[in-house]
Order: sequence, then structure tokens, then C-alpha cells
Amino acid sequence: MISGELAGGDCLNAGCVPSKALLRCAKMIREARKAATPNNEFGISFRSKSGVEPMEVDVQVDFPKIMERMRKLRSHIAPIDGHDRGSSLGTQTFQGKGVFTSPSTIEVVEHGKSVGDPSNPTLHFRKAVVATGGRPYVPDTIKGLKDAPYTTNLNLFNLQSLPKRMVVLGAGIVALEMAQAFATFGTEVTVLQRSRLLSKGDDEAAHVLEAALEKEGVKFLSGVTVDEVETLRRPSSNTDAELPLMSVSLTCNEHSSKVSLECECLLLALGRIANVESMGLEDG
Repeated sequence: MISGELAGGDCLNAGCVPSKALLRCAKMIREARKAATPNNEFGISFRSKSGVEPMEVDVQVDFPKIMERMRKLRSHIAPIDGHDRGSSLGTQTFQGKGVFTSPSTIEVVEHGKSVGDPSNPTLHFRKAVVATGGRPYVPDTIKGLKDAPYTTNLNLFNLQSLPKRMVVLGAGIVALEMAQAFATFGTEVTVLQRSRLLSKGDDEAAHVLEAALEKEGVKFLSGVTVDEVETLRRPSSNTDAELPLMSVSLTCNEHSSKVSLECECLLLALGRIANVESMGLEDG
């Protein structure tokens, strides 16, 4: 096996594991708020140990604690996905980038080296599986986006402080999961969709999901065309907790004129593109 990134890939480091950890916390917060509602349907009430009548409870969210829990769960699972585990099962792992040099050979380009370096290992094979995964799609047609401090799943889970406002570009599964979670945590979330939610899924289900998320505070804009992203403030180099500030200019069905949305977190969730460049595949 040739591994160019952290063991475990996206699932462990920037996908399934951290996202589901956040969703679990969000679910717990929603359940706690239901339980704290006076005369709730579940028959739950709160009173002091001294027997004082039912109290009103304000459920507080500690975002750094949520992220700390996520990191602990990720580190707990990591050894199972690690290269040492693979070695114990008989898998030999080479760290670097694989580049096909012939129909039966592949060169492992180690970090800091280039293709053709005589110190790079060359592996011979009869069959090869290309499982290089993908990366977030970042459009190059939106003015200012490439230079903006936007967020994708690759760095979303590095947040140290809760953004006051989040704009989500995209309306697929990842976009909706994170929109719901951060809205539950207390962020003002706006989802920008070009057509409808879950464009590749069931239309009826999409409407049900949209209604449910709106009840939880998520806002939606449809028929969106993003014209420009302006960076108003870059994150401070002194602390990870200092968030950037961006302004997203767009047109949409809900407004007759151009709209500008300010946010501390611009999450790009527009799908993925395959990691197949510069692997020698184009050479046949």
C-alpha cells in the first residue's frame, strides 16, 4: 500500500468520524433542550435537591469541549486505522505519492523528492488498485474565493471557537449535516442552494428535510448565484480562536436585488473531485 496522507484517510481525519461526533453532541443538546422545556411531553422536570418547585433551565453549549471530545474519539479510533495495524495484518506500507512509470511498475515519490529520484522505491505489480479518494471542489469562477479563508471538511474540524455566522455553499448531505449541527450549537447558519436540497436524492424527502432544518434555525436561499467573496478580516496569527470575516455577494430567488451576507465561516460543500492528477495515468 502507498499512502500519501494521514492513515485513515478522510473518514477518520476529516469525514465520518469527526462529523458524527459533532452530530452526536448536537443531538444531545436538542434532547437536553426538550427535557428543559416546562411541562414537556416526556414528563421530565428539574428541581433542586432541596425540593424546590420545577426550575427553568438554560442549556449552555461549550463548543471547545465539543471539539475536545471529537478529537479524543478520533485519537481512540486512530490505531485501528493506523499503518501499524496494517503491518500486523501483513500489509507493507510506503509513505509517499504513487506514480505509474509503466504498465507494471509504480514509483513511490517520497515527501520532499521528485519523480525520477534514484532513492525513490519502485514497486512491481500485476494488478494495481487506485483508491486515492477525492478532495473538496473549489470553484474558480467566484471572484475572490480562492484568496479567501474559506473552510472545507479538511479544516472545519480544526475550529477552536464557534463562529457567530456560517454560510454554507452547497446543499448536499455534508452541507446539511453541518448546517444542522452548527445551528444547534448556536451559529446563525444560511445554506445557499442553486436548485434544491439533495439534488441527487428524493424530491419529497428534500422538502421534509428543509422544513425540519428550518424549525431548528437553519435559513435557506434558493436559485443562488455567488458573484464574489470579499475578505474583510483574516484570522489572527496570534491565536487559532480568532476567526476571519468574509462578505458573500449573491443573487437568489428570495430577493429581487443583490444580497451580501457576512460570516465568520464560509463552508464549501459543493462535492468532490478525484485525486488522480500527476499519477502517470494520463500517459497510458
